[in-house]
Amino acid sequence: KEFFSEPPSVHTVDSNSSSEDSSTTLLNELTDEVRTVMSGIEKKTTFAEQQETIMTLAPFVTDGTVCLASGSDDATIKLWDLQSNTLIATLEGHSDVVTVLITFDHNGVPYVASGSNDKEIMLWDLKDNAYCTTLTGHSGAVQALCHFVIDGMRYLASGSEDATIVVWNLSNYKPISTLEGHSAGICALTAYDKYDVTCVASGGKDRTIKIWNLNTNKMIISFDGHLDTVNALTTFQTNGLHCLASGSDDQTIKLWNLNTYTMIASLMVGSEVYSLAS
Repeated sequence: KEFFSEPPSVHTVDSNSSSEDSSTTLLNELTDEVRTVMSGIEKKTTFAEQQETIMTLAPFVTDGTVCLASGSDDATIKLWDLQSNTLIATLEGHSDVVTVLITFDHNGVPYVASGSNDKEIMLWDLKDNAYCTTLTGHSGAVQALCHFVIDGMRYLASGSEDATIVVWNLSNYKPISTLEGHSAGICALTAYDKYDVTCVASGGKDRTIKIWNLNTNKMIISFDGHLDTVNALTTFQTNGLHCLASGSDDQTIKLWNLNTYTMIASLMVGSEVYSLAS
């Protein structure tokens, strides 16, 4: 089936497309939420067995136990039991820095996908702590991953320093499309559904954010507004708005309305933003 009757056109949105009223309301709500969350945070434990710098984290649950996967610049992935605060296993296979991890479930089994500076993506079974397969195709470091489902089929999107996004079919581990449009390395990906359309948002070193229709493999829109690399993306809903948040080396978090494709707020945070969660 086609999600659009005809391929969507490509638009560019700049930082002048903002709504002051929406911005003020959303800023107030987000500030209150952050204060509430931060007031309840306390340090629980420190894991000392990770030998090098931790680059990426991803949570998962196996056999009812809440766990955490960490990727490091020693090219390993370590799995941690968050209830006993112990190291479960070390996964080895990459030959360079592990830059990104994402976890997902399939038929009740947790998996982790790992991207690395070695240009490869590896898939691991977290029930048996076993290697599954390697996906190769990028010519640069893999810096972003996201997982999504269309019509019951599972897919993975990978973003690379080679400025491309490759979409992989996880049923046969084959690439099905390559999305091109960025002019520099891709650092962030997030998938979301909107009106039965599955989309991926991408951000990177060209300072833009691009939205892609994964049915047509066409770019829907490109957002301009950040003044430096876009490192992080996440989607959320508030007051009926479907929104995208983007974090950048320009020390801002920008909020975008995915219904109208306009920027609705810009938060100056005073330091580079490398990660966002919703």
